[in-house]
Amino acid sequence: MHKIATPQELQTGLLSILAYVQGSENPERTKIAADLRELADRVAATDVTAAVPSQVKRLTRMVRNEGVEEKGHEVLVKFKTERDANKFEDRAKGALGLDDDDDDDDSKYDVWGTQDPKSGMYTIHISF
Repeated sequence: MHKIATPQELQTGLLSILAYVQGSENPERTKIAADLRELADRVAATDVTAAVPSQVKRLTRMVRNEGVEEKGHEVLVKFKTERDANKFEDRAKGALGLDDDDDDDDSKYDVWGTQDPKSGMYTIHISF
């Protein structure tokens, strides 16, 4: 995700949303709202690294975790237990429209987990 710097970029984003609405027989209101929020985040961003999608921000606030770190186009969410990390990973994949069964190369998100061997902490990575 990047900051919208020109009126043409804003127009392209809006036209993309309009194309979805006009091209769908029954467009999903939640998808339209999420796309508009993301576009608004990109317009309001003062820095390229500040444009964390609102959908990702909401996910990190919904669970008890040991810390959230924003690194450019990635958010790291830390957990003490594997169980909590796995629950959050599953929830994030569901909320972001990712499915373990198919390889969705069109998705703008990627979610995966790692464990720090020294501290034993589990980290869920969300890239966008």
